[in-house]
Amino acid sequence: MTKEQGLKLDNTFRELLIHNTTLYDKDASGTIIRLGVMCYKIAMTLSAIRSDDTEIICSEEDFNTALYLVKEVYLIHAINMLNRISKTTKKLNTTQTSLYNWIETKEVFKRAEISEQAQLLGLKDRTLSDVLKRFIKLELIEKVSHGVYKKR
Repeated sequence: MTKEQGLKLDNTFRELLIHNTTLYDKDASGTIIRLGVMCYKIAMTLSAIRSDDTEIICSEEDFNTALYLVKEVYLIHAINMLNRISKTTKKLNTTQTSLYNWIETKEVFKRAEISEQAQLLGLKDRTLSDVLKRFIKLELIEKVSHGVYKKR
């Protein structure tokens, strides 16, 4: 694997780890780490199959194939299974609890307002979107209109 591929692998799975542990608590961390290792192994296996050389360097095509498989197929399946077997699926983690405690002080709030709170907690915008969807699914909040929510 090239140095650039290694950095991309590390950065991708670091982001996935942060995002998924924010959404699903620490239950997801072991799964994400295993998927990162699996991605490396798949990329190198694909490269080994295609190569006759004694020194194997992962091609960009093999690396991207492995990354796609793990992120778009295996990760989704793993998180889905984790949610099915987890006993705490409806329980909020620490970050979500902090956000929800802020929400409880409001009757109606805008996305921009909660976004400021999320930034203070170190959440990225994409993660906040997923947290808000989770709150809606758990019937903790209700979407009134575009960018406007109210607590239930």
